[in-house]
Amino acid sequence: MLKSVYWTFVAVQFIAYGLAQSSERLDVTKLSRKLSELADNSLGVSFMQEHFNSLTFQSLKLDGQRLIEQLHDSLLKRFHSSVEAVSKLRDAVQSSISSAGSEWRQCCEFDEDEMTYSSRFGKGIDTNTACERLSAEARNDARRLPTSVIDVMKRNYEENSGIKWQYFGNEDGVFTIYPASTRYACDDYDSRYRPWYVETFTSESKNVVIVIDKSSSMSREHEGRKLMQIAKEAAISVVETMNPNDKVNVVAFSDTVSMPTRCEDKCYESQLARATPHNKECLHDFITSIGDGGNTVYSTALETAFDLLQASKGSDSQDRDHVILFLTDGHPEDAVADSLSEGEKEAQRRHNIMDKIKTRNAQMGNKVIILTFGLGNQLDEELLEAMAQQDGTDFDIPRNNSAGEIKVGRFTKVTNPNNLRAEMASYYNFFSTGVIADEPVFSVPHQAASGIGLITTVALPILEAGKLEGVVGVDITLQDLFADVMYFKEGQTTYSFIYEVKSKAMGRTLTHPLMPAPSTVEEEPVFVHITSLEREADFEENVYKVSLGTDEFGMATFTSTRTIPRGNSATEGVDTVQVPSTFRWHKVSGTPYVVCLVLGENDKETILSEQDPTGDDFTFIYHRLDLISPPGLCRHFNRTATREASAVTFSKEAFLDPNEYLISEETESRVNAYTQYMNGESEQNKYFKAGVRDMVVATAKADEIWSSTVEVEEHTAFVYIGTENGVFREYPGVRLNESYDHTVRPWYERAKNNKGNVTLSTPYEAATGSGYVITLAHTIVERSSTRGPSRTSDEVIAVMGKDLSLPYFSLFLRQMYPKCNENRYSCFVMDNSGYLITHDTFFDVSGAVQDGIEYAHITEVEKTIAPDLIRKDALVKKQCINFHNKKLQNYYQVNQPKSDIDTKKEGNECLQYQLEHIPGTNVYLGIIEKSLLCIPEVCPCLKTSCQKAHAQKACECPCLSDAEYDYCNDMFDLSSDDAPSCMPPGTSLDPMVTENRDLRSLPKCYPTDCSQFKTSMECIAAVSCEWCNEGVYEDNPFCYDLIYSCKPAEDAETSSPDVITGIIIAIPLVVVIVIVIIVALFIKRRNTSKSVPRDDHIPVSYRTSTVPSAPSAPSAPSFKPTAPVGSTFYIQPEPTYQNPDEYQGNVSSRPRRHTS
Repeated sequence: MLKSVYWTFVAVQFIAYGLAQSSERLDVTKLSRKLSELADNSLGVSFMQEHFNSLTFQSLKLDGQRLIEQLHDSLLKRFHSSVEAVSKLRDAVQSSISSAGSEWRQCCEFDEDEMTYSSRFGKGIDTNTACERLSAEARNDARRLPTSVIDVMKRNYEENSGIKWQYFGNEDGVFTIYPASTRYACDDYDSRYRPWYVETFTSESKNVVIVIDKSSSMSREHEGRKLMQIAKEAAISVVETMNPNDKVNVVAFSDTVSMPTRCEDKCYESQLARATPHNKECLHDFITSIGDGGNTVYSTALETAFDLLQASKGSDSQDRDHVILFLTDGHPEDAVADSLSEGEKEAQRRHNIMDKIKTRNAQMGNKVIILTFGLGNQLDEELLEAMAQQDGTDFDIPRNNSAGEIKVGRFTKVTNPNNLRAEMASYYNFFSTGVIADEPVFSVPHQAASGIGLITTVALPILEAGKLEGVVGVDITLQDLFADVMYFKEGQTTYSFIYEVKSKAMGRTLTHPLMPAPSTVEEEPVFVHITSLEREADFEENVYKVSLGTDEFGMATFTSTRTIPRGNSATEGVDTVQVPSTFRWHKVSGTPYVVCLVLGENDKETILSEQDPTGDDFTFIYHRLDLISPPGLCRHFNRTATREASAVTFSKEAFLDPNEYLISEETESRVNAYTQYMNGESEQNKYFKAGVRDMVVATAKADEIWSSTVEVEEHTAFVYIGTENGVFREYPGVRLNESYDHTVRPWYERAKNNKGNVTLSTPYEAATGSGYVITLAHTIVERSSTRGPSRTSDEVIAVMGKDLSLPYFSLFLRQMYPKCNENRYSCFVMDNSGYLITHDTFFDVSGAVQDGIEYAHITEVEKTIAPDLIRKDALVKKQCINFHNKKLQNYYQVNQPKSDIDTKKEGNECLQYQLEHIPGTNVYLGIIEKSLLCIPEVCPCLKTSCQKAHAQKACECPCLSDAEYDYCNDMFDLSSDDAPSCMPPGTSLDPMVTENRDLRSLPKCYPTDCSQFKTSMECIAAVSCEWCNEGVYEDNPFCYDLIYSCKPAEDAETSSPDVITGIIIAIPLVVVIVIVIIVALFIKRRNTSKSVPRDDHIPVSYRTSTVPSAPSAPSAPSFKPTAPVGSTFYIQPEPTYQNPDEYQGNVSSRPRRHTS
């Protein structure tokens, strides 16, 4: 009987344990409904979708042939305009060669205050004059340009807004540039050694090996400088003359040879490298590191130089010059038999060296040219001359033309070492044909010094009697040159790009949706072969290879890949889809470029019917409140704002000429012209594309709900809507940066990728000063059917968004899920890339938001459950290739079918958590039951250097790893099976414009009474309030209007000694009370198994009040919240502001976790 009772008791205990371990499924429908309410009630998504459903749209199938012809013709027009400008300049300089010029003021002599800032040039300029830059070696009697040439430059500037700098560099070392601008150094520039100068005069690309003597004799000095140092400077100058179409390497020799070995790639040890900025920098570092010592052994150096040329002789080398630049200061000391006399040794050395040259050049088809340079007077001039002539007849090595005609080089004796740099760096004169080119040379695009993006130089040489006199050039940005292709936007799956087909750089891509916009490139560019971007075999065979031939245009149809951003390009990765497509290409005559249009099957253009802008309920307010102020201005945080209506701004794609909009200064008269057209007061339109005004009128409907919504006042910073054709509305209306483009921002891309769902961003510190917010966004579509949810066939026409207070989001999450208030549980919301929207550790013990929470990943914060999610395939590793930094971006995607997890049933005490997808959103809710006895797994978090990139199931934070990249040939070798291309990084643009004015005289747009909030989290949940708890307020914190930055001047002035004394007496008393409370709570916890709910997260009741005429004295809170024992929090230094919309690559370091 007792035994039966015992086993019954055991069974009951077992069942009880099982029931205790089981858990109810998370009710995520509550949170789903709340997010839908936020999207509908204060943002107005359903209201606006119904409005757009009531409008009429017309769908037109795209005409690919018409579009490619339009792109080709517009490109041709822009090129002809640039060529015409440089031709006029060439003619003006050519006709003035024999006439006397004027000595223009040096650029370094101008002061900044003499300049007028120009957005066209990105710096201060003086359009009334030109200026000169003189090289350190400029001749005293150097030729100068006459005024007539500068007048031509002025006319070019006035007639063609696309061109930037115009200049002439001559062989005397004088560089004249228009317009004038300030330069800080007077002799730091020599145009003769710049790639654009050399490339213009030497039409073919070159393979060059620079061979430098580093023997002991190079330690001799000339005018206080070692010959070795002079030789290094000369070699560096030679490298600097080259452009990425050239290939180069450096060999330093004495008894042995040395080559670049410290660069990222070991290829420099065995082949030539393209003269990209990166490779030139590597060679520069190597040359600088060369030390002197040893004997002068020619043969080994020549053998190495020929090896490098032989290894680099590829399919693109047929028309290249293969050159060895050989520099020495002494006789050869190559090893020969000791039994020979000194005369016989010298003869044998000469014989062996010439035999080496003859044999190795024959293997190259006698394609190699040798230019020898002798430094000083202790030379074997006869041998150096024979090496250059490749004629060893005098040394018993006759010429051998059977392998091809020998190309004779040149020997240059440099008796004055100071002239070595000029002599070596002018090697290109040897390759001049002496014929003036009729077609201008377009240089390899490079970074503009003034920061206006990538530019190309359109240049022509100036010759007199067959001798080079100099080069004229005109700079034009790729943004201007390729504007029609870059801003091309038709349909949903159609795009365009440009690549080169001439022999110098076959396949080099100039612009493509998968490459950064030329105006955003802030470093020297990385050029990608078009077959690395368009990886289908059909493209290479039927488009690229055909375009290399004689055909001027062509077409091919096949299935190709589209890359779709998931949100922030630097953190969230991409998705890919396969789309049947037609590729149409057309060569741009007179240029090395091909333009290509990719048209998705059945892609269409959706056109909104004409909207009436003259209705009584339509109000157009442009965001430039500083130029035309609407009635009723107010202050919204630290911004001048209006609640009269939402303010409208336009992205550059909304304009007929996007570049003209970007470089032109907006004036009151121009804004008036916008307003009159938008209001229907004038039909004169010279700025906007068709359909823009119609969308402005259609989106104005949002004001009806935005201006009447009370809920928006407390917890929402801004509400807004952005359309596909470039219209952006924001409420309250404030001024934005003119370059702001909502269509490429993460919140917009993320919403499009999650069409029909509510999407949340990770938290970020708002530029307005409103604290940490998250963006809630939702798409508006042109319905193929007006009933039911949005479909994949529905075209996105707009995205609506609101900036929501992070503390407010956390508060209502805790209200819905009481467990989140208990210390033994931790709650979080995570997006579909694994980034945390909110987490307990985002807040300190007082409820204030911690610093450094932007883009915190689940693998970084929850190292116990993240590995389990990865093992369960709920969190899946992905990769894409970042061409900009030559890295693989390693990121995560949540696998939704496997993301609903409840580990309570698994019986692992260290893995007690639930995770469920929130329907209709891009986020997931997780609740963890904490355990202090469990050791977290190791998840490395070296963001810039992955440790486990190839281990699919290993836990590691999102990070960067090295991509397979050939530095020497400057190319990725990719196929369709490799990781997809990442989307290019966004711009580092602050959307707000700084206001330097005191706004306290303006009424608040939303008059929130901040003093009603008694805890930090309550306070900062209201976006216009600030929690003051530092310095003199540390012991008596309070909530105050953030405009005053916690500095109520009246309080400071009226504080009396009695008040201060009272505070001093009160502080110890408060401390004692707090200690007693903590001890009592501790005792209570020991006597109960149930956790105590936190008292620093209480429901908040929002209300509004009128704005006081002056700041009222804040009242201290009646209690001070205490930290629950065992709570987890972050400690971190003062933050550096980083908006995730501007995130460029590496996640900022996270603060360490500490347990109190």
